[in-house]
Amino acid sequence: MSCEETQKYNINGQEHTVPKITPTTPDVLVCKATKILENLHKDFTVELTGSGETAVESNTNKPSYYLRDQPTSNSVLTKVNRFYNTMVPDNGGTISDNEYKKMISVIMKGVVDTTDSYDTISTEISNLTDFSNNPTGFKGIYGLNKVVELLDASINTLLTTLTTKSIPTAAKSGDAILKYNQRSDIKNTLEEIAYRENQIYREKFLNIILIVVGIILLGSQLTQKFFSGGGGAGGGAGLGGSFGFGHGGSGGLFSRVGGLGLGSSGRSHFDIGNLFKNSSYTLKPR
Repeated sequence: MSCEETQKYNINGQEHTVPKITPTTPDVLVCKATKILENLHKDFTVELTGSGETAVESNTNKPSYYLRDQPTSNSVLTKVNRFYNTMVPDNGGTISDNEYKKMISVIMKGVVDTTDSYDTISTEISNLTDFSNNPTGFKGIYGLNKVVELLDASINTLLTTLTTKSIPTAAKSGDAILKYNQRSDIKNTLEEIAYRENQIYREKFLNIILIVVGIILLGSQLTQKFFSGGGGAGGGAGLGGSFGFGHGGSGGLFSRVGGLGLGSSGRSHFDIGNLFKNSSYTLKPR
C-alpha cells in the first residue's frame, strides 16, 4: 500500500465488515513513518544470507552486519559476531582502529565512516524535515531518533490546532465524558459524606460505651470502699448500715436527719414526715 490520501484502506481483519476508510493528513503521516520504521527494523535485525539482495558483502553498511551473528562472507556461511570481535580487547582493537570507527558509524548513522566524525550525526539525517522528501535517508540510530523527533513535532502541531472553537456545539453539549465525570464527582462526594457520618456515629457510640464502663468501674470501687460488709447485721455496716437501713446498726448516714424509720432509734414504721422535721442541722429555731 502506498501512503496517499486518495487511497482508501481497511483495518486488518475487518476487510469485509468495515467500509474502507479515507485517509486524512495525519493518517498519511503515520503510514509513511510506519514504513520508515519497518525499514529501520530490518536494517537492525535482518539475518543476511550468502546470495541475493541481502548478500553479506553488499550490506556492510547495515547495523545488523555487526549486531547479529552473520556469515563471514557470501561464499563462507560460517557465522561470526563482528561486534563482539571488534569490542574484545584481547583482539588488539582500540577506538582508534578503522574497524571500530566503521562499526560505530554504521550502527549510528548507517554509513561507513572512518574519519574523526565517525560518531557524529550526518548532514543527510540532520537536514531531514519530513517523511516524504527522502524516506530512505533515515538510517541507523540517528535516523531512528529523527523519526521520533519529526513525529513529536507533528503531534504537537496537531494538538495545538485542537481548540474548543473547533469542537461542534452539539458535541460539547452532549459530551458523554463530561457528564460521566460530573456524575462520578457527585457519587464520590456522597460516599465521602456517608463515610464521615458513619465515622461520627461510631465515635459517639464508643464514647457512650466508655462512659457506661467508667460508671460501672467507679460504682464498683465505691461499693468496695464504703459499702463493704463487716460481719452481717450485727456490725451495723454494709449498705443498710451506711444509709440507716440496717437493723441494730449505728444509725447510718440518715440517722441524724430522722432516718427512714429503720435505724437504731427503734422506730420500725416508715415515716416520710421525719425527713422534714427539725434536726440539728436546720437553720430554724426549735
